Amino acid sequence: MTVARNEPRTMSLLTTLFDDAVRSDYGTRTTSQHQARPMRIPRSAVGLVLVVGLVGFILATALVTVRAQQSTTSAQRQDLLDRILVAESENARIDTEISAREAEVSQLSSAVLPNSPEGRLLADRLASAQFAAGYTPITAPGVVLSIADKPGTGGLGRVLDRDLQGVTNSLWSVGATAIAINGIRMTSTTAIRSAGEAILVDYRPLAMPYVITALGPDDLASRFTDSPEGATLRSLQQQYGIEWSLDTSQVHMPASAAELPHLALSGQETS
Repeated sequence: MTVARNEPRTMSLLTTLFDDAVRSDYGTRTTSQHQARPMRIPRSAVGLVLVVGLVGFILATALVTVRAQQSTTSAQRQDLLDRILVAESENARIDTEISAREAEVSQLSSAVLPNSPEGRLLADRLASAQFAAGYTPITAPGVVLSIADKPGTGGLGRVLDRDLQGVTNSLWSVGATAIAINGIRMTSTTAIRSAGEAILVDYRPLAMPYVITALGPDDLASRFTDSPEGATLRSLQQQYGIEWSLDTSQVHMPASAAELPHLALSGQETS
């Protein structure tokens, strides 16, 4: 009689149930341990947060400082502009006063000097000297030369003080008897200089266009056009776009407002 072997199958079932219970309990404990363990933040992340915060603080401080400096600079610029406007207004008032005093002196001279032959001779000599020195206003036919920067640019396309110096020297050399730049009469003591990008005549800033009026012979315009400086202006126009034009018309030449020298010494006395 053969007996069936059911014992090994029973032991296998018990073993399986035991293993499942052990695995379930181990898994529960492992999960609980992982859930109870606190999250650890890497040190690199903490350092990165500190660096970002420090950079943000520095940028914010720099922004506040720059804005404060800009505010101060704007206030200083406005104050400087106000002072310039006041100075220009005062200069205009003084020029008007000088013109009025010169007119009074001229009227007195005209009333007194013609009363005698010596006086008339002196009046003629005085008028000739005043005209040559640039202290007599005059209206007569002349030339008008206008010069301006190339539109919308600077650098090589900008008119320089030496350009105006060259033009005025050339006009004198071809026969001009009186010259003015933007209404400022040129004399033997007049200086043409630059301060930054501004051009000064007798320490007065000029605005564009630079208008040069000149009196002289009837062919003064053609003489200047044929001169080396006329060729230079044409070259500046072709190469750098500087604008200029030359016309003939009736021009008014104002008297110089420059102060007359108080003392003149010969070369021997100054050596």
